[in-house]
Amino acid sequence: MPLKNLHSLTLESCKVTASEIRKLQLTALPSLVSFRPE
Repeated sequence: MPLKNLHSLTLESCKVTASEIRKLQLTALPSLVSFRPE
């Protein structure tokens, strides 16, 4: 089903976006690194 495929792609895109946002936050906000050494 096209809808199922689209939904699956959307979920994957959200996961990738969330990961990229976290990376950008760590890069743009180095102060968080001191609190979150992870």
